[in-house]
Amino acid sequence: MFSKPLVYHQTLSDQRLKGAWETEYDLTLNLYVEALEAEYLNTNHERAEQLYQVVLQQAKTVLDKVKVYEFKIVFYATQNQMPAAIDTGLQVLEMLGISLSESPPKALMIENLYNLPEMTAPDKLAAMRILVNLFTPVHVSNPSLLPPLTFTMLKLCIQHGNSPQAALAYVFYGILQCTGEDIELGYQFGKLALRVLERFDAKEIACKVHNFFNGFIRYWKEHASDSVEALAETVQLGLETGDIEFACYAALHYGSNIFLLGKPLKSVHQEQRSYLSLIHKLKNEFSLHYATMWMQLVINLSHSEVANPKHLIGEFFNEKEMRPILQKMKNVTLLFRFHLAKAMLCYLFKDYAQAIANASLAENYEQGAVGLMHIVHNPFYYSLALLALYPTASSREKTEYLEKVAANQHKMKRWANQAPMNFQHKYNLVEAEKARVLGQNWIAAELYELAITGARNNQYIQEEALAYELAGEFYLGQGMEKFAQNYLRDAHYRYQQWGAMAKVKDLEERYSQWLVEMSAAIGMRDMPTMITHLSTSIRLTEALDLATVMKASQAISGEIVLDKLLAKMMKIVIENAGAERGFLIMDKDGKWVIEAEGAIEKDEVTVLQSIPINPHQPFTKGGKVPPFEKAGRGGISVEKEGLGGISLPTTIINYVARTHENLVLNDAQGDSLFWQDNYIVTKQPKSILAHPLLNQGKLIGILYLENNLTTGAFTPDRLQLINMLSAQLAISIENASLYNNLENKVAERTQELSAALDNLKATQAQLIEAEKMAALGNLVADVAHEINTPVGIGVTAASQLDELTKEMQQLYKKGCMKRSDLENDFNAANQGHALVLKNLVRAADLIKRFKQVAVVQTNEPRRTFSLKNHLNKIKATLQPKLKESQIQVTITCEDITLFSYPDVFSQIITNLVMNSIQHGFSAEAGEVTKEKQITIEATTTHTPNSSIDMNPPHNSPVEKGRGCVSPLERGQGSVGNELILRYSDNGKGIPADIINKIFEPFFTTSRQSGSTGLGLHIVYNLVTHKLNGTIRCQSIVGTGTTFTETFMLTKVNNSTLSTIGGS
Repeated sequence: MFSKPLVYHQTLSDQRLKGAWETEYDLTLNLYVEALEAEYLNTNHERAEQLYQVVLQQAKTVLDKVKVYEFKIVFYATQNQMPAAIDTGLQVLEMLGISLSESPPKALMIENLYNLPEMTAPDKLAAMRILVNLFTPVHVSNPSLLPPLTFTMLKLCIQHGNSPQAALAYVFYGILQCTGEDIELGYQFGKLALRVLERFDAKEIACKVHNFFNGFIRYWKEHASDSVEALAETVQLGLETGDIEFACYAALHYGSNIFLLGKPLKSVHQEQRSYLSLIHKLKNEFSLHYATMWMQLVINLSHSEVANPKHLIGEFFNEKEMRPILQKMKNVTLLFRFHLAKAMLCYLFKDYAQAIANASLAENYEQGAVGLMHIVHNPFYYSLALLALYPTASSREKTEYLEKVAANQHKMKRWANQAPMNFQHKYNLVEAEKARVLGQNWIAAELYELAITGARNNQYIQEEALAYELAGEFYLGQGMEKFAQNYLRDAHYRYQQWGAMAKVKDLEERYSQWLVEMSAAIGMRDMPTMITHLSTSIRLTEALDLATVMKASQAISGEIVLDKLLAKMMKIVIENAGAERGFLIMDKDGKWVIEAEGAIEKDEVTVLQSIPINPHQPFTKGGKVPPFEKAGRGGISVEKEGLGGISLPTTIINYVARTHENLVLNDAQGDSLFWQDNYIVTKQPKSILAHPLLNQGKLIGILYLENNLTTGAFTPDRLQLINMLSAQLAISIENASLYNNLENKVAERTQELSAALDNLKATQAQLIEAEKMAALGNLVADVAHEINTPVGIGVTAASQLDELTKEMQQLYKKGCMKRSDLENDFNAANQGHALVLKNLVRAADLIKRFKQVAVVQTNEPRRTFSLKNHLNKIKATLQPKLKESQIQVTITCEDITLFSYPDVFSQIITNLVMNSIQHGFSAEAGEVTKEKQITIEATTTHTPNSSIDMNPPHNSPVEKGRGCVSPLERGQGSVGNELILRYSDNGKGIPADIINKIFEPFFTTSRQSGSTGLGLHIVYNLVTHKLNGTIRCQSIVGTGTTFTETFMLTKVNNSTLSTIGGS
């Protein structure tokens, strides 16, 4: 790793250095210190200890000794000897005359701290370095010393100035504030630390500062995924600067946080394994225990064959052996993580008593997780476990449980207020469970939906799966089996996406009546190519989600550009078939080539690379040709050079190419016919599906899909989905290929140009019509889904009201109704009625908004009006809402008279204003407010004495999304070419990753606050269909958003009026 140790060893062994301590003290001291550092960096700990003892014996001053004490503290920490590291550090501080402060300095102003002069006193600089090196041992072993340690560093900075280590003082204080009562202040101190680090350009401590900021502070205010990406960079930074201790810590935080974020467990394991190799190499014992513990947690969840997933016993960790060791070391950080991991596993696999016991133990050690992302999950799972056992608890226990849940939720709510993207869905899920056990069923149903939506929108797939599971069990308890079935099916699918196959198996065993059945029931035994039985499958009628099929078919049929079609096709097939990766193999000029390649972990799909597969060269192993290759058309094999190292099971591809039949291997390694294939022997895949794409009996291509997570991945329902799509796939590929080659064919055969163009237009017209029908079906499915939630909640509430009414009747008939009973029943009835009314109104509003989407149904006649006056009337109508939201509206409009639809303009402007209020100017905790401004500007482009025909010829170019519109004039009668209507706000803007979706029906980022996602879709339809214009959106996050609507102009019958929109 480093090349210096041998040189230092030879130099220090030189006989001439025996008297150097007396004659060349400074030179010898520096030589020994550098040698000590080199030995430490190369993990030669025994040699480093020898040098350490020599320096301590020979050093003349305390400051000279401090240089080696620093290495000693770090050495103890990496060897998991935290108490020894703390004792050494406190001893050195005493030697330097530094005592720990018990209270923070007063009036800490961030700008004043940043502008402090530079620290120059050598003893104070040395003390700061010792305090920095103490942070990890204190955090892990004796967290009660964290505040005094931090306060002492702040005091030294204020009294003696800033040094590079001041950045760590400020980030330590930020950690304390984030885990205390002032997250915003803690976040600002974290930012201050980064500024100080940049000011001093202190690369030697950069890894430490970034590790603490990204691992302990950032996620309290930003999405946790942002800090995870930065932690990966921090690991490399530590290795480059020689800070191997904190490179290991950053690797640990990265490996555990990607798990907590819900990243696919297979990729989590791969990342953790790569860092484990690094930690082994660096001989960091503390990090090693930490890493192996969480690797075993991932294995327990991702491997369905683990005997008892609740026990952390396996390849990487054995809790029976390690728990006594951790307790003996008194390592509170590792003990917290151990009991948290146990609590999570026990809860997920329904051992609620053990989940509570472990969460309680973890709480005793939570000081060892101060600031870390893990600390949030213990109260989350603790509360869920308590509520799971609540129905069977005694009265005293129920009271205790609810008190503990309330305390946990108080913390979770404070965290959610600062970073709702990370914590709000967790809070909502616990509240849903609490409402369930208290019998508040209608509230529970609403909160489950909020939790599911929040987890999905923020990409916490494991918590989305858990929310679906708990909602399903809630509806099952209410006797609503159809609802329960749907939610449990969604949970099953989300756990599969996460890669938690042990949890998938657990769900299948608990709810086998809905989630699994033997493959024989679907008749798969009649398929000669399937030698082994599929283990289990989701019921076909339940698994084939109609909306999924419609969307997939629409996406495929609506694309005629070949490369885009292939990219969409591979994504759809891989996601819906349950594959990890897939290839499309096609015939090109008589040769088989790979034209598309994709994987579930990659967003990109490689297309049209034409990676060759040579014909008539069947793969053989040991000179033996598989029996099905001895006759027929021959085989195909993959050229390793052409694939750049990628290989495929050629015997399987040969079989499908020859027989035109599906081939499904549920356990490829155990298959009696194909187990000898070189690819299967080498790569050891688990599940394989090869599917021919046929059009009128012609083989268009072969889909090869693979899943290495589990056997039996390609269940009968998934195969049926591929069967349903395969005909469309083959046709679309054929059409797209034809379209792709059309220009060359036209050039080669000019005499057929007219016929070819007519055929293409006819094909396009059919595709457009098919797309319209598919879009309509998709829209109806989305409306049904949206209405389902309020209706479902309403049904739940109504059923509770029915039960309440029956109870009141019984009490009345018995003559034992009390005044208190009547009041309680009235209160409950009022709540139920309010919830029914609220959700029925929401359903009615959804239907009303849905009707508004069909703008062509409006019967409003066109009439003459002044655009400027009309815009001012709209502003006056909206003034109460604008005043309430403290928004200023400025209108700039030319003198334009229109003959058009004024109500349509009112709907457009009103929807845009409401969008700004609900989204652009929505307040977030800690956000700095600014004056809210909306600007509406209407102008025309002008060409004097010009006239534009209302009906341009068919071959004239028309911009996509725009048709021909009626004329529009200025007040003086001069005609322009276009009306441009610009609507702008200075709100928070729209992120780049969603701006392309804003006009889609039902797309919203604020569903839990009541938004339907139809407002901008209605605007789009009004502009493009009713007024025959175009609309585009430009936005800069933090600056604002602009919508630009453009309408073409023309002049009719020399009229001085301006008109927009067809009759």
